Amino acid sequence: MSNDRSITVTITIKAPIARVWRALVDPELIKEYMGGAQVVTEWKPGGTIFWEGLWQGQPYRDKGQVIIFEPESRVKYTHYAPATGLPDRPENYHVLTYSLSDRGNATELVLLNENITTEAEQKYLESGWKIMLEELRRVAEQG
Repeated sequence: MSNDRSITVTITIKAPIARVWRALVDPELIKEYMGGAQVVTEWKPGGTIFWEGLWQGQPYRDKGQVIIFEPESRVKYTHYAPATGLPDRPENYHVLTYSLSDRGNATELVLLNENITTEAEQKYLESGWKIMLEELRRVAEQG
């Protein structure tokens, strides 16, 4: 298996870049579009990030590391989910980059998910990210 697969999902959100950025990094807003997940991080490069919650009635605690944090522009971090059953090793961490661009009365958000192992995982993630980004759009557009 190789980890050379990636997904890019783009969405346009009818909200200012500051509001979209806030939806991306504010733990209270993240809960609204990520199934109630509690995000714990200081959003500093090199710092840890944790996602905690319930998935299908079971508690989980995913983890990662913040790589880049450029306010109202880009955030990049790794993500490891123990539920995958894969060992906690760097090759089993996804790398997620969210990039924002001002489009006048709207904001373009591009999500790049790298380090995907299988085609089945790629399809599953692509579907899930599209749903999550639609929910993020709803939260950001509500203000």
